Amino acid sequence: MDDINLNSLKIFYEVANSKSFLDAANKLLVSQPAVSKSMSKLEEDLGVLLFYRDNKGIELTPSGEILYKYLKDLNGKEFAQKYYKANEKAKENIKKIIDKEKINCDLEQKNAYVFTESEKELQKINWEVETTKMLDIKSQFVDKLEIPIDICGAIKFENQYQFNPVKYVQGLANCITKEGMKIYEKSKVSEIIQDNGKYNIITKDGLVRAKYLVIATRYPIIKFPGYYFIKMYQSTSYSLIVDTQTEINFDGYYINSETPTLSFRTVKNGDKRNCNTTTTIVNKITKLKSIPAIIHTKNKTAASIP
Repeated sequence: MDDINLNSLKIFYEVANSKSFLDAANKLLVSQPAVSKSMSKLEEDLGVLLFYRDNKGIELTPSGEILYKYLKDLNGKEFAQKYYKANEKAKENIKKIIDKEKINCDLEQKNAYVFTESEKELQKINWEVETTKMLDIKSQFVDKLEIPIDICGAIKFENQYQFNPVKYVQGLANCITKEGMKIYEKSKVSEIIQDNGKYNIITKDGLVRAKYLVIATRYPIIKFPGYYFIKMYQSTSYSLIVDTQTEINFDGYYINSETPTLSFRTVKNGDKRNCNTTTTIVNKITKLKSIPAIIHTKNKTAASIP
């Protein structure tokens, strides 16, 4: 066990949890072949079969069930509570920064909904509700949404925050420069070298030396354990912002639990509110007179905006 990569155990946990290589790959932002290869390697390292594989899908073997239970207990209530509290603390910290620095980024408090239209996925929603109760996280099961979509069920989280990330980052940048600090753009980092407890960040035009370093790129730019190279893949998503004819007063933002991901929310646009959503969601709610017609072809999506 000492030689087993922790990332392989993480991938195994997600595969066992979803009982699907594809769903686990989508959640982990890796390719399905990479997940399959990682699981085969884990079985080889452990010397046991973890999954039964056939044309219908995968199931855990007795050995797989034992490993899954062990990892599930390891990640149990204490870990989940810490994760939740860390997210709540981060949320409140962002609000404090916005209030203190008076950053105008359209901050709003809204309810969040994770829904499903599938009876098969309903079990996951119910499991989420029970899990949040166990962790003392305030949530609620609902069977209807304000947006006109027929659902099997949804989990509702109250008092979540929504804001414009571009305006927020611009506000942070203004605060930083007002304090006399500088922000450098177009300074591609080619190498990072640790030297006597500090970091030398090397760019084409110079060197920056720092005690602390935060890498906040979508993908890591340096070699580091974690199989990051298998997360480098192309993906496409479609989003529409629709200027509606009448005012919309939905109180929350909505996202489904299955793949592909569908979402719907409203955003501020001066004194108006616009819809920000995926094309599929708009197609589902075009029966509302306030929503313009959507034309969806194989390669293009066009919106008819009055």
